[in-house]
Amino acid sequence: MVEWLLRRGLMVLNEGDTTITERGTGRESTPDITLCSEGWEWRWEWEVLSEKMGSDHSPIVVVLEEGRKMGTRKWVRWDWEKADWEKYREDVASEVESWGTEREVLVRWKGR
Repeated sequence: MVEWLLRRGLMVLNEGDTTITERGTGRESTPDITLCSEGWEWRWEWEVLSEKMGSDHSPIVVVLEEGRKMGTRKWVRWDWEKADWEKYREDVASEVESWGTEREVLVRWKGR
């Protein structure tokens, strides 16, 4: 999907917030994606509202900030073909292993 977006000059405005909570399980995910043209990403304010309004999807508010100047930061594009995927897998496995057992993770998460 990332390649598809980059080839079309599209940027994701989402900031990582959950956009859906399944009613039966309470499982949270982010299937709703807000896109804009590359170069415009700095002009939008993106927010997920906490009110569900009768849906399992949270409302998303996207506001164009007219007075906001275009970002001067250079957008980094990753060259996925040059990535060291084996090292990435090792790093992720090591990080996940440092979390402990699944039970320990769940106990810590529920204790938040």
